[in-house]
Amino acid sequence: AAADGRQIVIFPEGTRTRPGETARLHPGIVAMAGHTGLPVIPVATDSGLCWSRNAFVKHPGTIHIAIGAALPPDLGRNGILPAISAAWNDLSRGFTARDPRDNPVDNSVGVPVPHSVDQ
Repeated sequence: AAADGRQIVIFPEGTRTRPGETARLHPGIVAMAGHTGLPVIPVATDSGLCWSRNAFVKHPGTIHIAIGAALPPDLGRNGILPAISAAWNDLSRGFTARDPRDNPVDNSVGVPVPHSVDQ
């Protein structure tokens, strides 16, 4: 894909997570970065607020995306995995439901949900 000028997009945690929730990163991203020599660009989404990991039904809602700075491909396992985690933490700080109607998924992980008052 890279040789053809196409982007390679993977989710190294292997699933969707809600903002504030963590999942173990799989080390394949380290091998891919080392093999291709391409930088790793951390991207965070809040899709887990609308599309729960284990739910069959996908609820409508607005998904936000934050793109971080490129990480060098030669950081190795002990460098790149912590760098991705740190970038995700920084990128997803503002990801909370904007309105309770934006978060139809059960809030069992305790992500703060602001309450709105219709006037």
